[in-house]
Amino acid sequence: SRGLGDVYKRQVLKHHSRDDAEKTALLQCLEKSFGKVSVAAASYGVSRATFYRLCQHYGIRPKEIRRRHP
Repeated sequence: SRGLGDVYKRQVLKHHSRDDAEKTALLQCLEKSFGKVSVAAASYGVSRATFYRLCQHYGIRPKEIRRRHP
């Protein structure tokens, strides 16, 4: 039988993979919009404020992406 540790590890791994997927999606939206947050937020389907909060949560800095696309 599996112990609680195994169940916990699966949940943690699932959580990390979901976080990684969300961070990747946020970055893709920013890259496609050339760092324009309002466009990226609309593409992601959330408000600009929510998009900024998500970026902050994942340590994404939209200004850095915008600088790459003059």
